[in-house]
Amino acid sequence: MLDGAFGPRERLGELRTAARLGVSRTPVRTAPARLPADGPIERGDSGFSLTIPHHDPAVTTAELATAELERWYAHMTVHALVLVNLGFALALMEADMFSFLNSILGFCSNCAIAWVVTVATDIGIGIGIGIGIGIGIGIGIGINKYLLKLSPLQPEFRRGMLHAVNPVGVVAFVAASGLSIAMYFHALGDTLQPYSPVAAAVIAFVLTPLMAVVTKGRYYLRRTDDGIDEPLLDSAGNPSATTYDCHVCHQPYERPDLAACRTHDAMVCSLCLSTDKVGDHVLPAQPSAV
Repeated sequence: MLDGAFGPRERLGELRTAARLGVSRTPVRTAPARLPADGPIERGDSGFSLTIPHHDPAVTTAELATAELERWYAHMTVHALVLVNLGFALALMEADMFSFLNSILGFCSNCAIAWVVTVATDIGIGIGIGIGIGIGIGIGIGINKYLLKLSPLQPEFRRGMLHAVNPVGVVAFVAASGLSIAMYFHALGDTLQPYSPVAAAVIAFVLTPLMAVVTKGRYYLRRTDDGIDEPLLDSAGNPSATTYDCHVCHQPYERPDLAACRTHDAMVCSLCLSTDKVGDHVLPAQPSAV
């Protein structure tokens, strides 16, 4: 109690006291009965608790000093927290942090618009976005897929079936986001700065089908055949539910999530294809793929 480990009138529960003293429950249970009747422990209805002998001024002084220190610490802690928060708030205000965040969000929004329009114009994802961003996107949904018929009708994600880079999306996105960001940061003058989101949408909408026509859709698919005899779709046009075991991870996967592995004359899942460092399981390119 003198060193502050226990407070005056604190109830001495067996489990808590044993844990704080680092001993078993047996000495904690038997020790109070061996102490003198006028010692620092008294028995009550709720068990044993610490008491302060009136004849020991050292304990009384320690109790008063501890209580005073606790009040002072709590008081200073509250004031310190207030001062720290006030300092952070003043620093953010003086640094004009809200304007900085607004610039960052505006910068990111231009990139997001360029990406959404590129994807929507190219492969037809996000048909419900047309009204929110503009009529141009609504009209241009899936131009490359349904109008120009240069983008694959079925989604493809397996490694080996796709080229590492498709210039259709890369060029359209980089040009749209780059030019719109330059406009946003006043590189093309203050007059055009408010129209940077519109520029991102229009440039992506125009460049995406233009790049598809220029490249003739050659960079969408690296292969059209995944090397498996089982059809990818069933008779109803739905993805086949037939399962096969991946020879790398030995887990069963449905037919659309697998590709042939010519190196081992087996099948490999898309996840193992993605984590293949040396490309040992990846199918070679198919020159006739469109």
